[in-house]
Amino acid sequence: MARQTGEFSSLEAWLAFMQDYFDRPGGFAFETSLHGIRMLYDLKGAPTVIGDVSSTDPHLYKRMAEWCTIAQRLAEGPPVITIVLPSEYVLFRTIDGDVASQADQDWWTEQILREKQLTRADVSVACQRIEERTFLAIVELQTLREANDFASSHGFWVSRFIGRPARKMQATEKLSGRPFVFRNPSPLVLQVQE
Repeated sequence: MARQTGEFSSLEAWLAFMQDYFDRPGGFAFETSLHGIRMLYDLKGAPTVIGDVSSTDPHLYKRMAEWCTIAQRLAEGPPVITIVLPSEYVLFRTIDGDVASQADQDWWTEQILREKQLTRADVSVACQRIEERTFLAIVELQTLREANDFASSHGFWVSRFIGRPARKMQATEKLSGRPFVFRNPSPLVLQVQE
């Protein structure tokens, strides 16, 4: 709960922020950063840390196996998780004025992608409209695939990815705090054993 200090006005604000990490009651999330992974569990509406591991930890694979075992016990089946992407991996843009149609959103997306030398086929886009402004979040599909492959190689099923701008941008741009949700480019395929 150290994140609460200085970043949130109250415990309730922190809990509301964290609740978006989970796509279901009793769900799991990997909060990723450039330095490591934190695994969280929704324990009756309270985000609970299962553990932290550095990306350079020589025991990374052992920790992931331990987390998978814990998650399988808690979920009573394959653990389905949300991956929270580091804000450094998501391109956030603010567009003044209402982007009313899908065609408008596509036009703005193309302008941004051209600037970054990317194509529409290379990215996933999430959009939020707040009052007279539109906020776009763009992430490369390769990033999503790599995160999905990492999670699945350790026994986790990824339901979705979420991105959040840095707290400074949220405050400056007066964002709602809701996450930008990206679909999984490698959809879930649950196998039923007969």
